[in-house]
Amino acid sequence: MFNKLEKKIMTLNNSCPDAIPMNISLNIDVPRAATLRECLFHRIKDLASGTLEECKQNRLISAMTLQRALMETESLFNLFIDKLIEAIKTKDSNNLKDFLTRALRGARSDIATKEFGRPPSTSVLTLIA
Repeated sequence: MFNKLEKKIMTLNNSCPDAIPMNISLNIDVPRAATLRECLFHRIKDLASGTLEECKQNRLISAMTLQRALMETESLFNLFIDKLIEAIKTKDSNNLKDFLTRALRGARSDIATKEFGRPPSTSVLTLIA
């Protein structure tokens, strides 16, 4: 089982996404979209590697915690893709821009959201099916 997981993680490590041309679309906020994509991709890679290492060491609680974070990150990535496709199809990037702001700078508490004018964070728990 570990051999299959190691091969998948090696594939992830060797398949970093190519750079996005900054003039690809006027309907999306390309710099922030590219930043979020890179952050999520590398986080998925690191969480998958960490989960595998914890499993190998038989530290199952840590492995499950990392796996949960991996699922949440994948859910956020899927939501990002959905918002991106929607923005391209409708030629309206307002929802995508709001989402990117929340995903990249979202506050975790209502107090920070109200006092500092930060947008609320995206709750990935509502995205996990």
